[in-house]
Amino acid sequence: MSEEQLITKVSQILTRPDGSECKIVAERFFGPSFQEYTGIYVLRRESPEHNWTLLNDRPAPGWREMSVDEYVQHGRSEQLRAVSPGEIMRAASLLGQPMSILQ
Repeated sequence: MSEEQLITKVSQILTRPDGSECKIVAERFFGPSFQEYTGIYVLRRESPEHNWTLLNDRPAPGWREMSVDEYVQHGRSEQLRAVSPGEIMRAASLLGQPMSILQ
């Protein structure tokens, strides 16, 4: 009996209307004592000719004192300015699924 392989890493490239691209990488890995972790990375580039740049996942300093409008425009992390939480969840939801769903 063979065991089906599970997805442990997913990369998804999204092309934006301005020609730039965002890459979402979701990865499942194990730390000390075999505790399972999920890592999410977002990269961006201006065009296919440019290099990828890793985006920060930390909100702007002072984001707690910002109004909602200020936070939406200036307080969000670089990741959340480039991709939506739904796009991140779509990539991450594939982790742990059988490889056969990709066919």
